[in-house]
Amino acid sequence: MLVLGNEIISLEYYFYKVLTFFFFFFFFFLISQLLDRGKTLEENLEKLDQERRRSEELLYRMMPKAVADELRDGRKAVETCEVL
Repeated sequence: MLVLGNEIISLEYYFYKVLTFFFFFFFFFLISQLLDRGKTLEENLEKLDQERRRSEELLYRMMPKAVADELRDGRKAVETCEVL
């Protein structure tokens, strides 16, 4: 026990104060980490969307849009060919 003036303060009191401080510090640290990861995820999803759009543009330059759409829908390349 500590004596401050007329007050007697136990060591458990300081232990809980310190424990509470570390709990809140750790809690806010975890929240900041989650927010950072969320921001990184959003940035990566945006980059993925940009790359998807670029690949679609390239695909549409290489072949007719109707054929490219059929291939993207899962049809086999042989099924998209027409016999003359």
